[in-house]
Amino acid sequence: MKEQYSETEFPYHFIVPSLPGYAFSSRPPMNKDFRIEDIARIMNSLMVGLGFSDGYVVQGGDIGSKVARVIAAEYAQCKGMLLRLQTNGSWSMLTILI
Repeated sequence: MKEQYSETEFPYHFIVPSLPGYAFSSRPPMNKDFRIEDIARIMNSLMVGLGFSDGYVVQGGDIGSKVARVIAAEYAQCKGMLLRLQTNGSWSMLTILI
């Protein structure tokens, strides 16, 4: 595919940010109630800022599945979601295109 498309023409991109307070990100602000909705707002702002205002699909697992559900419900730029979470000891996957 690299030979067929230039970097700007590539048909899809993977953006893999760390959620605030998790993995490689700094801690969320300690002087306010920082909620899943705040993380969703930040992630949507990131995607729009990167040029995906016409649409993107979000994927989340564990805590990210909660963030993904808020993004899909609250932001029109999100066109679909893929959730991967563990319930009762087994993994399940749910895909919804909006």
